[in-house]
Amino acid sequence: MDLDIPGRGTYKQHILTDKDDGQTTTITINTDGTITLSSPSGDSGTVSDSTPSRGYRAAGPRPFWAIAHRVLTKEGLLAALHHGANAIEIDVTSHMGEGWFAEHDPIHTRLPIIDQLINGLSIADLLTAVADARRSGHNIKFVWFDIKTADLCGAAEGSCNIENLRTTARKLLEPAGVKILWGFQSTDTSARAFQVIRHGLVDNEAIAVDGLGQGLLSLDGMLAPHQVKPMFSSETSTVPVRQRVWTAGYALPGVRLGSCEYKNRRGESLFICPQIRHVLLSRDYGRVFGWTITKNHVKGANVLMEMGVDGLIYGNRMTCYNDGSDTREALGILTDWLDKNGERRYLATLEDEPW
Repeated sequence: MDLDIPGRGTYKQHILTDKDDGQTTTITINTDGTITLSSPSGDSGTVSDSTPSRGYRAAGPRPFWAIAHRVLTKEGLLAALHHGANAIEIDVTSHMGEGWFAEHDPIHTRLPIIDQLINGLSIADLLTAVADARRSGHNIKFVWFDIKTADLCGAAEGSCNIENLRTTARKLLEPAGVKILWGFQSTDTSARAFQVIRHGLVDNEAIAVDGLGQGLLSLDGMLAPHQVKPMFSSETSTVPVRQRVWTAGYALPGVRLGSCEYKNRRGESLFICPQIRHVLLSRDYGRVFGWTITKNHVKGANVLMEMGVDGLIYGNRMTCYNDGSDTREALGILTDWLDKNGERRYLATLEDEPW
């Protein structure tokens, strides 16, 4: 069957396929002018000229991850899980000659006079608590490592290099059924640590890049294939799309939210929502997460969830997660939206796979 489009001639149905790591994405241009997409993750959907510009992911309901912010203590971990978080974010820093710790601020950037006030918990101790919580039945699917000191310790420093963190995390989390998200700043994609994680990635893990960064954005604001693929591909290995995660946010997300409907990205490359919009359209990443939702940030959370992000970090803005009203209120913003939009999203359970 042909399609007669006034001013454009007659068109037949076209089926386009693209293979990535053995998985095939199929795009069908139908004779009625609609476009149907079937992705490697099993998602599918049909769009047309009348399809709303929001919601760039396939129709739901789809799982959503409420990710507790800055979980650096055992008390914070238990509070997050009792509140209802299904994933946690841990800031990790390395200490030369000592190992890895759950800390937001690297020790070499802090004033010595306050070091004693913010000693971090060893990452092994915190991950042991995570594994114990998972085995006891808590709904925690993955740990997101926000790596603050990617290359402070090199290959020769076995006590504190990235291999040490990876070995510890795999040993403690994988047997308990907890997945790992390795989080890097876009400026660290050339770091040795990023290359080690990328080349050694296993099915239980995914790798995240935060922000677009220099060289990752094409002139029209879209993520160009020749710019994205070098980050995740080499002559010897390629990270599957499903294990690529893109993240964006700000400590005061309302200040940098921007307009999600703004289609000309030039001049707004620093704003969160336009970035997320174009990353979702690019389909170069399997998941997209945003950060950080705090109490009273209802508008920003709703806008990002309407856009189709797969999860949001929530909690206190500048302090560790705790059992307080602020963290509960922040989570409540996410669950309120989910309650009102159950046909599109639901709080992910242990049965759902983030990648």
